[in-house]
Amino acid sequence: MFCLVSPQSQGKQIIEHTWRNGKRKCRKHMTLCKRMQKSDRVLVKNLTPRGGTGKLRSFWEENIHVVIRKVGEEIQVYELKPEQGRGRSRILHRNILLPCDHLPLETQPKTAAMKNKRITETAAKNTHQEESED
Repeated sequence: MFCLVSPQSQGKQIIEHTWRNGKRKCRKHMTLCKRMQKSDRVLVKNLTPRGGTGKLRSFWEENIHVVIRKVGEEIQVYELKPEQGRGRSRILHRNILLPCDHLPLETQPKTAAMKNKRITETAAKNTHQEESED
């Protein structure tokens, strides 16, 4: 016999089916993707693009950040701090983070070397100005 189903109940069945599939795919993806641990190094996506066309601009911030802790149990939200120097800690979602443990460690330039460089630059400018005056 032919059974008629109301459009409302048919819509509910479709919604439940897609919800179940989405939930299953999400859980599968979460188990496959690497969960970040404390002290993992990551790059943060550049959300404030400045200058240049889309092809040429940088998609990732220059500073490398370190994972401090995982904020949520169910969702992948992490607290980060800059690897070098001082800076504020940030709480960001996994979608805008890129693991970069393979990048070499950066060494911060020593302040004495920076001062010497500035002194030599100003001395070079002064000598250049003196030569142009003569």
